[in-house]
Amino acid sequence: MTDTTAPEPIEKPTSYTDEVAPMPHWGDKGITMDALIKAHLVEGQRLFGWQHERMTAAFDYPPGDKSWPARLAMARMLNSTLGFLMSCVEASLLMDVQKHLAPEQADEFAEAHVGQGESGDYYPEMLWDWLVERGIDPELINAQVADEIAERPESDLDAERVAAFERVKALGWVDLNHIDEIVDAVLGIAR
Repeated sequence: MTDTTAPEPIEKPTSYTDEVAPMPHWGDKGITMDALIKAHLVEGQRLFGWQHERMTAAFDYPPGDKSWPARLAMARMLNSTLGFLMSCVEASLLMDVQKHLAPEQADEFAEAHVGQGESGDYYPEMLWDWLVERGIDPELINAQVADEIAERPESDLDAERVAAFERVKALGWVDLNHIDEIVDAVLGIAR
């Protein structure tokens, strides 16, 4: 007979940042604005440390170095920089919102905000709606971006990226509902 008893959960060691300000996630009980602000402040400081470390690594390569290790180091630095900035902006905006809401309203806002941030389709769909509500045509923006990318000098792009972009462009505007077509096009897989 097979034992169907669930195994004991493995205790994951927690870090200082996990203990002092764990990032709230969709479905967590008791999400508060203070908890969300603290989590973004802590994440901003953590990513600032990583950004500094990765900047040091990226600057080990001479300017203009197009080697894979140099590009990877630069991409890692830029990723950490973006994460650091986004955490700081998020905390700053949430603190401003918190000043203008009653505590219970702020906590409701924080809970909704966490859910929206973890939903993969919320922001792409809302961005489209927000643009349309303000009289801006997202299709024209997409067409402009496609033209800008196509007009970049080939020296700025690997030949593979140009070919992959052309295959994606041939599909027309592709949204998250068509991610399989994007991946197939980039990989050169015919459906």
